[in-house]
Amino acid sequence: MRYISGVAFAVAAFILVFLCIPETGVIYTHDTQAYEYAAETFLQSGTMRYFGYDTPIIQWPPFYILILAVMKFLGITVEKGAACLTPGFLHTLFMFPPFTCLKI
Repeated sequence: MRYISGVAFAVAAFILVFLCIPETGVIYTHDTQAYEYAAETFLQSGTMRYFGYDTPIIQWPPFYILILAVMKFLGITVEKGAACLTPGFLHTLFMFPPFTCLKI
């Protein structure tokens, strides 16, 4: 029964995120632009650069940037990719709480 309720919450979260995306699409922030630029420079030169500076990006972990780089490589826009990744991450949180929560 616990797994059924987890699946129900995961599906509800997935649908809720899609319903909450504004008509204009996923909203860009300063951080989004930094992630996107770092992914672009990673594909071009193999280094993740912070936009506006010629320095490596060290403020954020690189995993999300690597995901964006793979999406860009496959021709998926950041807007479409983020619209699919966010519900997917929420789905993972609801489906696998023992793996996503710290047990103390």
